Amino acid sequence: MFLRYLAVSFIVICGMQAPSLFSSNDAADYCRFYMTGLRFDGTSVPVSFGNGMLSTSDRFSCHSCHRRSGYGGSEAGNYVPPITGVHLFQQGFDDRTWLFNDLFKREQRASDWSSLRTSRNRPAYNPSSLFAALFLGVSSNGKTLSPLMPRYTLDQTTYEELVTCLDSLSAKHLGVSDRKVHFSTIVHEGVSPGEKRAMLDVMRGFIRQINREVARWQQQPDNRSAYYRAGFVDTYRHWKLKVWELTGQPDSWQQQLEGFYAVEPVFAVIGGIVPGTFDQVGKFCNENELPCLFPNTWLPGAIPENRLSHTVYFTGGAHHELEAMMTIASASAVDLLFVSSDYPDKLPIPIGSDVRRFAHVEQLEGDIDHIEFVSAERTRGERLKIAILPTSLGGITVPAMWRPILKRLLFLPIELTLPSPFEWIIEDIRKNEGGGTLAADIYMISPYASVGDQTVRYMPDKFRSRAWLSSRGIPVTHERLQLNTFYAMGLVHDAIRHLLDEFSRQYFLEVLEREAEDALNPGVYPDISLGPDQRIAVKALTVWRLPAGHERWQLLTSVR
Repeated sequence: MFLRYLAVSFIVICGMQAPSLFSSNDAADYCRFYMTGLRFDGTSVPVSFGNGMLSTSDRFSCHSCHRRSGYGGSEAGNYVPPITGVHLFQQGFDDRTWLFNDLFKREQRASDWSSLRTSRNRPAYNPSSLFAALFLGVSSNGKTLSPLMPRYTLDQTTYEELVTCLDSLSAKHLGVSDRKVHFSTIVHEGVSPGEKRAMLDVMRGFIRQINREVARWQQQPDNRSAYYRAGFVDTYRHWKLKVWELTGQPDSWQQQLEGFYAVEPVFAVIGGIVPGTFDQVGKFCNENELPCLFPNTWLPGAIPENRLSHTVYFTGGAHHELEAMMTIASASAVDLLFVSSDYPDKLPIPIGSDVRRFAHVEQLEGDIDHIEFVSAERTRGERLKIAILPTSLGGITVPAMWRPILKRLLFLPIELTLPSPFEWIIEDIRKNEGGGTLAADIYMISPYASVGDQTVRYMPDKFRSRAWLSSRGIPVTHERLQLNTFYAMGLVHDAIRHLLDEFSRQYFLEVLEREAEDALNPGVYPDISLGPDQRIAVKALTVWRLPAGHERWQLLTSVR
């Protein structure tokens, strides 16, 4: 048995190491070497390469090339093969379905693209051939492996732990059967019926389309395709969506979600809307290693320091916008800074600023008279500069209770800096009560491609996305919410097609990272992209200005 473990460890082309195999029942402990290149005692092992270069394993962990899933992929144009236990101890054979993926759906170097066309037939690895592969760089068919593959010298305990880790990478994931893949979305009872329906209409319309296509292909005769498509049919699954509706306060959400998950396990969670922070939902997803993709929130949960989060967000939300606002506030030396009481105490406050904390919007009302008095005293265009940082907002827009406060501020001769959730109130007041113009000079920090009727650039896919909604009879009632949902569903579909029959959640996330930038962008954000282990898809914020007395927003700059 040990020799088998030794063999598997060796084939792990990017050497891994973990804590003692028999000292813990936690698979994460077994994968320490795989993820970090360190043994159970925190030390590394010597590493050599085909070109004679020497190094240590902590600089060349398995995870860095083969990714957390063990399925590999393409790294800087170099082909990286899968190294899970199932792949290693089976005989290699030519599978045109997987070959199609490797040749045409991943970036490869010319030399790799050529070698992929040669036969993949090889004997299954045994203890001696695996030792040769890992220690000498020779595969089970006697060929020399890529010079990029490290050659490791490992002890017995590290071998055992590594093999346990590789076996865990081959484990079957919940939420998938031979014919169906199950998804869920999360909503709270406090979400407005209009928002809930807008999101679910898009999801259900998309799933109906997917299931019709799957049924059509599965009903074709056996000789349905002379070329590559026939090989994919057995990998298709019907989609099933479950709606998990939360009730009560956030401190009870995790327990509710655990109950839903125990009764109805799913492969991934898509979208979702909850009031306030998504932190409790994110903790549930991370603890269960359940992908939770693109929730509609301005308050993302905390991302673990090791970045091994299973929750992917569109934007950094409040944290990202407020960092940008503080930079602007410091540069412009704001006079008044209104900060939510739950915001950290240490702020880069400009010298001379009056910082006022509040727990509820009503607390700001007492300051309006003071603002009116001070702003009236300013002369020669030296406007009173105010910034408002309400970190306790729920959802993705400002609640209507803010409207009376904003209405008074917008008609004062002040300079006002605000985050993106205030946009809808500003536009509503400007168009319905301000005659198109306002007295305040407004700066807005926003991740969106457009503010008001102004757009960063032409986004043609926005019109294609709206056409899709229209063709399915879905009214556009909450445009950003619906287009974001459409993007999330489309990206999930692209990733599922790449998985073929390998329904690994971690591999699914890795494919999402690769496909995010190429997926149809419906125009809510200027650019959407993910890199390895990145969990925020929109990296840049834009700074917009609505000058006093003007009707059009002006794009000033971009902030990262």
